[in-house]
Amino acid sequence: MKKVKSFIFENDLRILYAFNIIYKRKLFDKIMPLVTHLGGPVFTIVMPLLMIFCGNDYLKECGKNCLISLSTSHICVHFIKRPSQDKDLVG
Repeated sequence: MKKVKSFIFENDLRILYAFNIIYKRKLFDKIMPLVTHLGGPVFTIVMPLLMIFCGNDYLKECGKNCLISLSTSHICVHFIKRPSQDKDLVG
């Protein structure tokens, strides 16, 4: 298992170096922040809504499933974090 982790880590570093050093271009410097923001909360919420309101039947179903999954995970995180926040306020 240690060899697998090492292999993955080393290859991840190679890819990182490839993008940061070898392929250093102004275009990448402009595109990468946009790509990074695609994983943000606004895009994560807006994309399923667009799928529901602007898509065909298949996309609407996918959008509904995305929102259900997103809502469920947020509710779980809320209840998991809630007791720890209450303790912080008391202590």
